[in-house]
Amino acid sequence: MPPTVTYLSRLKILLQKGLLLPWHPFLLTLYANLFFLGRNISQVNLYVANRLIVIFMVSTLLLILFMRIFTSDFQKSGAIALLGLMFFFSYGHLRTYLNLHIPILAMNKFLLPPLIVLLAAGVIVVRKLSRTTILALTQYLTVVGMILLMFPVIFIFRYQSKVTEYQRSIFVETVGQAHLQDSPYDAFPDIYFIVLDGYGRADVLKTDFGLDNSGFLNDLQKRGFYTADCSVSNYSQTELSFASTLNMTYPENIITNLPAGDLSPLYFEPYIKHNQVRTFFESLGYKTVAFFTGYYWTHWDDATYFLGDPRFNLTESSVSPFEESFLKTTLFRLFSDTVTSLGNNPASQANANIALFTLDQLPTIAQVRGPKFVFAHIMLPHPPYVFDPNGKIRDLGIDNLSSSDPIRNELVRIGYHDQVLYVNNRILPVIDTILSRTNGNVIIVLEGDHGPPDAQEEQGHVKNLSAYYFPNRDYASLYPTISPVNIFRIVLTDYFGQSYPLLEDSSYFSATSAERTLKLIPNICSSK
Repeated sequence: MPPTVTYLSRLKILLQKGLLLPWHPFLLTLYANLFFLGRNISQVNLYVANRLIVIFMVSTLLLILFMRIFTSDFQKSGAIALLGLMFFFSYGHLRTYLNLHIPILAMNKFLLPPLIVLLAAGVIVVRKLSRTTILALTQYLTVVGMILLMFPVIFIFRYQSKVTEYQRSIFVETVGQAHLQDSPYDAFPDIYFIVLDGYGRADVLKTDFGLDNSGFLNDLQKRGFYTADCSVSNYSQTELSFASTLNMTYPENIITNLPAGDLSPLYFEPYIKHNQVRTFFESLGYKTVAFFTGYYWTHWDDATYFLGDPRFNLTESSVSPFEESFLKTTLFRLFSDTVTSLGNNPASQANANIALFTLDQLPTIAQVRGPKFVFAHIMLPHPPYVFDPNGKIRDLGIDNLSSSDPIRNELVRIGYHDQVLYVNNRILPVIDTILSRTNGNVIIVLEGDHGPPDAQEEQGHVKNLSAYYFPNRDYASLYPTISPVNIFRIVLTDYFGQSYPLLEDSSYFSATSAERTLKLIPNICSSK
């Protein structure tokens, strides 16, 4: 027999024996994690699921070994483990579906008993299977698992390849474009770009959320801030807003040159991470400081100091929002609901911890010696609505209600209203510390990247907070209707010897991040 034939025969035998091993529980675990990663790939980077995959793969192995104690072979222990994993990974999805369509069946007292009965019945059936049947079933389940796993793997690979190719093609365009002239100032001021995500203008806060924010604005003015009464954001989506603000231009050409299909925040990542404003200040010798948010396309993870990344902290409180969201699709949802009913909701803890870390650390950055450009993107008052006005973490149960439910709409109003009050109480002491430690030699840009995401009308989505502090408090260049695209044009012109003419202040609305068609929104403001 020729050597090649012998080799192929041996390989065939090894594959057949390999298929008899219980690989299918591991394939299901991988599928569950990668499927969820694929659904959220436009909001996260490729490595965000690594820790979950490692933990659940090890847990799957331990589960199979544990089941082996009660069964006659690994094939049966693998099949029983598969049933348990199917129950574990599908529970949260099933709860969400029933909450939206048949709420009464989503109650644990109605949902858990039949699921437990089905699981027990499956275990009994597996234990009674003959040796021949369980071997055939193991092979079949392994092949099915491999086929299913191909779908999220191919989707993620194609998506990531498309984004990587695009980012490479425009990387050179985004680096080194800022031009440098002599600055009239000997002592460069620190720059703080503080973004309160989704923080609305005073009029939309009052009409849509019943909140009179005049007290907070007056407090800012007493500290020397200029507040723009009729400001608007340039876009209703964060990635477009950041790309516009930090490059001091409208990125229509970016959208035009994007690959066909829906937009993705990752397309704008190079324009956010390696932007003209950052490049300019780094060329002057500024140190850069940025914070982890959980939205990887906003991260300056190559800044001089990048703070708060939970991937470098394996404590219980360091669970990322992606990990928390995934766990809520599993049987952990039952644990979350149980603890929430006792008044302590771990499902909100991940998002809360990130915001709290940034608010706690932001005042300390002033101690870093030398000029610095600080980019702090704080996910408040943007949902999820996890804080009451006093900072207590809570869960209003919004995720369990249909978008058409009037109770949900009222809870959203309360949640946003209360988080505005909370962030107001937290940001003022932060500003006081910054002003004190810099002796006022600081430029603070305090903005909402867009208006409230749950505003009642399209105009409300682009009515944002805009407040600015300049070292000499000369605000002659500012005006009530300013938009973010012009703020760094003014800063670089007035304080750093540059010459940037103002652009027209325009606002564009899109309901989701994926839409390519943007609607021009007029600036309606009674204070104009």
